[in-house]
Amino acid sequence: MLTDSITEWQNRPPEKVFFVVWMDGISIKIRQDGKIINKTIYLVIGLNQEDLKQFLGMWVASTESASFLMNVLIDLKAREVEDILMASTDNLTGFTDAIISVFPHAVTQLCVFHQVRNSLRYVVWKDKREFAKDMKEIYHAVTLKAAEKALNNFEQKWGSKSAYAVKSLKNNWDNLTPVFRLSPGNQKNCLYD
Repeated sequence: MLTDSITEWQNRPPEKVFFVVWMDGISIKIRQDGKIINKTIYLVIGLNQEDLKQFLGMWVASTESASFLMNVLIDLKAREVEDILMASTDNLTGFTDAIISVFPHAVTQLCVFHQVRNSLRYVVWKDKREFAKDMKEIYHAVTLKAAEKALNNFEQKWGSKSAYAVKSLKNNWDNLTPVFRLSPGNQKNCLYD
């Protein structure tokens, strides 16, 4: 029966260690008690030792918050996830502290998708496609040195035209580059898959 399969899937033990775990909350509107209200659905996906992504779960909360994320992480720990090497989040206030309190050896990485989306907010419509294409040179880099060179080229081209977008990228640089601690074969998965 389908419900048995779903229950079995929900109760399956996850991997013990994940190289990368992506965590994000999606805000949606739902009808509850005859009213339309906002809810946040947390999604967690992990990259296991076989380089495969594993969906770890969905959790529903009233809002996106570090305290609720801590509950999600505690739930993962209770399901016998022993360690997360890198956690990629949108870096809302308190997220890094919540992650480190449950998985003390985890390195936190700012989600590149969030950075791209936030940077594009400050670019005029006609330049968005070219700006995004040029930005790929940075986050497709294989080494930190190559990424820094691409960032410098990017700043030379866009620094005066889209100063705030470039400033945002540079201000978040230390939170965007922990992925370079991993081997080159795993960087692609961490950045944008």
